Amino acid sequence: MNENRVDLKTFFGKGWLSSCLNSPFFCEALLVEESDYPFQGDWYKRFEDRLASIAPLPWLPNYLTIFRIAISIFLIAFGWRLPFPVTFFSAVLGGLTDFFDGAIARSRNQKTRFGGIFDPIADKLLMLAILWVLVIQKTVDLLLVLLVGLAETHIFIIPLLFLAYSLLKKESPRSFSHNEERIRPSLLGKIKMLFYVCSFLILIIGRMIDSAPVLAVGIQILKAGILIAFLALAQYILRWIRNPY
Repeated sequence: MNENRVDLKTFFGKGWLSSCLNSPFFCEALLVEESDYPFQGDWYKRFEDRLASIAPLPWLPNYLTIFRIAISIFLIAFGWRLPFPVTFFSAVLGGLTDFFDGAIARSRNQKTRFGGIFDPIADKLLMLAILWVLVIQKTVDLLLVLLVGLAETHIFIIPLLFLAYSLLKKESPRSFSHNEERIRPSLLGKIKMLFYVCSFLILIIGRMIDSAPVLAVGIQILKAGILIAFLALAQYILRWIRNPY
């Protein structure tokens, strides 16, 4: 027997990966608040409870977020050669993980700092990955992709403002991932994502059936989503200016 053989069970059970997955950052539950729900009302909470009841794994929301990041990397790496049905399936699968991770996290009280930081990053990464595929397969103009990227800069601007404010006030930098200090999603941000998702799916379907009218509708919905995204960006910055954190 090879004495240098690595015991994978021991490696993953007691090594660095286990330490990460069992750290407070990954699995310590934070308080779920009413503002975390996309829709208000007991009917929606009951709906999410039913969804969570079929989820078999502990801390599944964080694993779904990681899976969405993996889908994004796959699209970026191989999107130039993927058939559009595969791109469509990947986009739908990524969108479903985005919905399910939030629903399960709220229902099971599994909202974490990891999810608070990486869930929106995974959303942006998936969005840009799909746009990248649409650009290299000559469906969307590169300028629209650049505008989308510019409209999403709040994910970098707010932390930079946060750090600059702490330095100017000569305060010890606080954890930006702390629950009370996280910027909350706005209604405009949710509407923007709805427009983005609809436009992506319509554009991919338009390429699958080779329909110019369908593609034109998808482009117009995408442009509307970009306009709403810039309004959401202004709202995030104004919210921070009124109440720096």
